[in-house]
Amino acid sequence: MITQDFERTLAIVSEVTEIEKEKILSSCRMMEYVEARVLFIKALSEQGYHYSIIAKRMDRAVPSVKALLDGFQQRIASNMIFRKLHSEISRKIQGK
Repeated sequence: MITQDFERTLAIVSEVTEIEKEKILSSCRMMEYVEARVLFIKALSEQGYHYSIIAKRMDRAVPSVKALLDGFQQRIASNMIFRKLHSEISRKIQGK
């Protein structure tokens, strides 16, 4: 099930952010890629996946995934575009 959720969520985040899937999963630190990665990780987290499972599936260190999740609220509070992207991703995942 995680494979289906992972692929579907990745496709939605890629579509909404207009960033290639490979870039979202990459280790590139360009801000737009990092923000897309945060949105992807948060979307999986909101579907009930623990950050350790997300980290394993992304082939990332658990602390790095946790750090991205921990910084989510700050990004939402300070970036209106980021907030809109998150809302759109959430709607698409829920099928609305």
